[in-house]
Amino acid sequence: MSALKALKGVGDKTLTSLHEEALFSCEDIVTRWPKRYESRFFFTDDRLPADAYVYVALKATSEIKTARIRQKLQVLSFDAIGVSDRQWRIKVYNQTFLRRLVNPDVALVALAKQTGPNTLTAMRIWRAQSFSEGIVPVYGLKHLTDHQFTKLLKQCLAMIQMRHDPLPEELVRKYRLLDFQTVLTWAHEPPDDAALVQVKRRLKYQELFDYQMRVRWQRHTHRQLQGSAKTIDTVRLRELVESLPFTLTDSQKKTLREIYTDLASPRVMHRLLQGDTGSGKTVVAFVSMAMVIWSGQQVAFMAPTELLARQHFDTLSAWAESAGFKVALLSGATPSKARKALLQQLASGTLDGLIGTHALFSKDVIYHNLGLVITDEQHRFGVAQRHALQKKGMRPDVLYLSATPIPRTLGMTLFGDMDLSTLASRPGQSDKVTTKLVTMQDRPTVREAMRNALKAGEQIYVVAPLIDDAEDQSQKGVITLYETLCRRYKEAKIGLVHGRLPAEDKATTLEAFRRGALDILVATSVIEVGIHAPLASLMIIYHAERFGYAQLHQLRGRVGRAQTKGLCLLIHPQDQAAVERLEVMTRVHDGFVLSEYDFKQRGFGDLVGLMQSGHLRFEHADHVEDFNIMKCALEDAEAIVEAYHKTGRYQGFIERTKNQLARYARQ
Repeated sequence: MSALKALKGVGDKTLTSLHEEALFSCEDIVTRWPKRYESRFFFTDDRLPADAYVYVALKATSEIKTARIRQKLQVLSFDAIGVSDRQWRIKVYNQTFLRRLVNPDVALVALAKQTGPNTLTAMRIWRAQSFSEGIVPVYGLKHLTDHQFTKLLKQCLAMIQMRHDPLPEELVRKYRLLDFQTVLTWAHEPPDDAALVQVKRRLKYQELFDYQMRVRWQRHTHRQLQGSAKTIDTVRLRELVESLPFTLTDSQKKTLREIYTDLASPRVMHRLLQGDTGSGKTVVAFVSMAMVIWSGQQVAFMAPTELLARQHFDTLSAWAESAGFKVALLSGATPSKARKALLQQLASGTLDGLIGTHALFSKDVIYHNLGLVITDEQHRFGVAQRHALQKKGMRPDVLYLSATPIPRTLGMTLFGDMDLSTLASRPGQSDKVTTKLVTMQDRPTVREAMRNALKAGEQIYVVAPLIDDAEDQSQKGVITLYETLCRRYKEAKIGLVHGRLPAEDKATTLEAFRRGALDILVATSVIEVGIHAPLASLMIIYHAERFGYAQLHQLRGRVGRAQTKGLCLLIHPQDQAAVERLEVMTRVHDGFVLSEYDFKQRGFGDLVGLMQSGHLRFEHADHVEDFNIMKCALEDAEAIVEAYHKTGRYQGFIERTKNQLARYARQ
């Protein structure tokens, strides 16, 4: 029987609701922190403030009346004595349940504002005995009201005495943090604002410390994992590199040496390879595949979309054929007969590599001897998806690819559970794309650039941040731009892509543009990563000031990818601040330098989406404001994991970290 059944008011229905909220014990309940707090203090002045809601004490003097103004809108009204002992008419909308609460002589509390000489319009009304004055926590649970949860919480707080503080005592002293028992009391019943500041400070540090403990322990675990050391034919590897139609850069060679060392070691590789646009991540992935396949094992290469998977397959299959091994493409669109044959080859070991989307971790996909998992744009997959694919091999090596440049300090702080390799930009990459600033009024420049590109048989991207026009008509959305371009360039084939279109329609349009069947692609920023259209030479970005440097750099990287030089036009309003910020794009072509600008000017900028994936969602801490706390937590967690290995201290904290990781893996 659940321990929660002993609480007053917990029957089968309430117990089910608690379990649906992942609350299985009193400890779970007391550590379910409020989502926010409301300051509920009675307004005591004689004169009500203008156009502001305040808490006022009332005493009803009449029955409640209901009038329907129109469909789905009812006004409920009653008389009451309140503020300055005056008679007021109280109005409230659509809260029909108040008929049961409001009766003559009943004491009430209303959150209301004055809307007439003797009229108060209420947002919310309580019976006085159920209203709590002060700083009130709001939990916002899906399956229990705050009133229900608070009654159970008070019982648990009276019963439970936390045996251990989840932070080491020396860290509590070091940062002058509240002890945990005080945190439990003040978080749920804060005596004042100053206490709440201390509670939030403690919870922020604890959350970031817990995160860094998980990261550091995972790193330790990964380093202890024994996989299979690959026997790599160095002569054949050298011949492969020399046969490539281009010379590898120094950073590519350095990264391949790091990967070679990892693969030749019995320790399982867990490496993040981040590279700027055009830095050559794909060829590094290909050479890594060759090392594993020639050692007698298979490779799985997972991409987030079918379009990206097909692009990788088109590139890698041609290289693989010349290198003497066989790869295939598996996606949701693979016909059942072809899929069955492909899976038989995979299970028998006659297929060396498989490229695809999430279909690679389907239950019926069985590998003969999976030795390497490569995941492109790794943050776009859930952790469970990536782990499911890794489990297809005994303990395969893992290589993550990311096209989002991350400042080094930030990368080490957030992704410390992985080894990090970085590919710099290709030499001469900055010469391939010219970036110019264009004002919204300078339409002739934009039209001339489009005419020149179309005349030369080249393709054009037109990007805008919105799907629909802004309400004040200050910005045109991609739908309006598409319609305008269709009228202006009647001979051109034009496609449209945005987030509200069905996935199949988006994929069809992107594939048509990639093949060269479309001349112009109008899109939101959904095309920022991955699509490779060799004929594309012109990128036009409307309201470029609305994008971060990293996003603009990724979009700019879609053009000038073949022999043709690219042109990127950043269209902006006549605003000096916008010009000064965008001017950086005209002279800086290194994505890592731009990511540093983004970090300094906009906090994490476009990295927030990356960081909020998987286990990087924080409840109390803020990625930007609390970055310094994150760095302190990193240093502290490193010291504790190291002390555990040397002396066996902190056993309880290590066990807590393991339990968190186990719970996280089940989500």
